[in-house]
Amino acid sequence: MVEIRTSMRPLADPDVLRYDLAAGGLVERRVGRRVEIAIVARRRYGSDGRGDHSLPKGHPEANESWQQAALREVEEETGCRCEIVGAPSPVSYMAAGVPKLVVFFPMRCLEEGQLEDTAEVREVEWLTPAAALSRASYHVERELIRRTYFPSRTGERIRRSALVLLAIVAIVALLEGGARLAAHWIERERGLTLDPQLGWRPIPNVAKRGAYWGQSRVAHTNALGWRDAPRELAKGPGVTRALLLGDSFVFGTGVDDGERVSEVLEREIEGFEAWNLGVTAYGPDQELRVLELFGSTYAPDLVIWFTCLANDVEDLRHEVRHHWPKPWFELAGGELVLHPPEPGFLVRLRNASYLAELALSPLRDDALAHRIAAPWRNREAYDLYSAIAARLATTARALGAPLLVVVIPSDGNAAVPVPTDARAIDALRSAGVDPLLLGPDFAAATSRGESLLLPDGHWNAAGHALAAKLVAAALTGRGLLP
Repeated sequence: MVEIRTSMRPLADPDVLRYDLAAGGLVERRVGRRVEIAIVARRRYGSDGRGDHSLPKGHPEANESWQQAALREVEEETGCRCEIVGAPSPVSYMAAGVPKLVVFFPMRCLEEGQLEDTAEVREVEWLTPAAALSRASYHVERELIRRTYFPSRTGERIRRSALVLLAIVAIVALLEGGARLAAHWIERERGLTLDPQLGWRPIPNVAKRGAYWGQSRVAHTNALGWRDAPRELAKGPGVTRALLLGDSFVFGTGVDDGERVSEVLEREIEGFEAWNLGVTAYGPDQELRVLELFGSTYAPDLVIWFTCLANDVEDLRHEVRHHWPKPWFELAGGELVLHPPEPGFLVRLRNASYLAELALSPLRDDALAHRIAAPWRNREAYDLYSAIAARLATTARALGAPLLVVVIPSDGNAAVPVPTDARAIDALRSAGVDPLLLGPDFAAATSRGESLLLPDGHWNAAGHALAAKLVAAALTGRGLLP
């Protein structure tokens, strides 16, 4: 059995579950700009029976609503005629062993009158919220005053911090979007992106100008992510498809689309597709990975690997090149063991954001642009170079495609290989490769007064044309064309 009480009289039946109900108000008035709260000093309550200080409240009478009871009790105990200005705040506690529920309404004093209940209330005090918080006798009422007038500063700090963070994110997003739009507008958008297996590679469908791209015209990448013409995977009848692997020489640093060795080959040889998979700054390990990753999809009839002896053997020793992480191999018992790229946080951040790249550029330490992998710090890599060449030949054969290795000498004008080039050529031959050496023909053309190189040592348009002529003759002379 449940009985709801509206008075504090004891009940005779101890098995009855009793609830004591009351209604009251958190009454405020304004004196100028100051807010004051009504606290009543009662005569006979409190732990010692000598009185207490509380918010005005009392028991509802028959047929009264909570609002009616609260307004009546407040007027009796304070003499104030009030209006309710907000939602109720119920509080509960134990009073004389009985659960008590008091519903307090926020109120505004409209008119101050004569105190009616002088038998119970000694006086009404109007106090500031801080003073009322100190004067109120009961914890639940102090908490109500605290929640109403002193909301959690922690919550407010969190809200303000969230707004500041949101504003910062919005500003950064706008600046990032603006930087990308500006780069696209002036045809200087980013051309390379981080790649989990190759270290870096071209971004698909980019139109870009830049020192490492075209000379006077915009350079383009295709939908497959190579600086090449648009390609279809399906081969047409009578088409011979070659995949060209290499670094910036094949990529075409400093020359325009249409002038590169791949495009000249397509004009020189009828029915010939020369897919340009060259990427600036690639080493032989990355070029091998390109063939392993894409060879079966692109289904070549030939693989042509251009190896630049100025840096290819050295590239193999590195796990970081030009601030980019790269895959690298070590030799274990004569077998190649692959280590994938390991990009750090700053590399990922730089790759994700134009703003981050701009901000981090002044902090780049050129001393950290290259890092040699631990197993190669005190070793040369000619044996690794030979193993890479052998693996390239094996991979090409597995695809049903013969491999032509084209050697770009360290000195484009030297008729006789320099000693380091000679060691690299010997390493190729020890792998069973018969390389095409461009050095003698380039030296002969230079001696006739032909200009084949850009100031930085890369081929100019004439150099690409001569390289294509020599490759086409080798393909024909070695019976590699149908």
